[in-house]
Amino acid sequence: MDKMINETRKKFSFGWAKFAAKEVGRDWYKDSFSYLNYIPRWVYSGEGKIGLDVGCGSGTDMMHISQYGARMVGIDISDSIAITRRNTKCSGCIHVTQANVYELPFRDDVFDFAYSFGVLHHLPEPEKAFRSVCNKVKKGGYVIVYLYEDFAERTALERYLLKTVNSLRVITTKMPAWLLHLLCILMSPLVFIFCCVPYQVFKRIPLTKKLAERIPFRHTTRLDCIVSDLYDRFSPPIEMRYNKEEARAWFERAGFGDINVVNYRGWVAWGKKR
Repeated sequence: MDKMINETRKKFSFGWAKFAAKEVGRDWYKDSFSYLNYIPRWVYSGEGKIGLDVGCGSGTDMMHISQYGARMVGIDISDSIAITRRNTKCSGCIHVTQANVYELPFRDDVFDFAYSFGVLHHLPEPEKAFRSVCNKVKKGGYVIVYLYEDFAERTALERYLLKTVNSLRVITTKMPAWLLHLLCILMSPLVFIFCCVPYQVFKRIPLTKKLAERIPFRHTTRLDCIVSDLYDRFSPPIEMRYNKEEARAWFERAGFGDINVVNYRGWVAWGKKR
């Protein structure tokens, strides 16, 4: 397990070194901002609350959520945590540290809420990591996760495309990070032409609006953002996927209540610790 975690750390360290400073720009849109649209704001807002960001990356999510009053603590295993500190240094309510999610350096029952967006499914034991996060949240607090979906509820074509992408990952996950980054740069114009542009057209036509919402990489027209998303998709050594029932089961087995699971390019799930 330690070997896989170390490989994941190295891949994300390279990625955040390339993208973390850019991502805090005001015009860089993140999917995670959309995740929050599905969650009642009182779950993660309020003066005096303390939140935990597991896999904080560039720090953008913490900066976004702290606008609603909470103080934030972020952890990330990557070596680019120094960039995260620079990104968030102007905020007096954000603190970051390098840490392993399986060995979180906090007392139990400390945080009012915790979240992990697109991180746990890249770990060798995702549910164990989830339980580690749950331990740090107070009773009555909430835990929020975003997990990749397994496409069980998608069309046969979409499942075939996912299988094709996963076949490519067998190669890309073994590439040196610099070479994969170069490949992502070369691929980005194709993604722009075949994903981003069709979405911009189809979303304006009533008959194709639902189809538009199923197009990958639809949330941006920025090439640098596409490069980042491609690298995130093809670099992690581990990628696990779940159906809706499996995402809910994590919370049920942890004894949570008020469990909600909604689909937005994956599963956005949250629940209340009892």
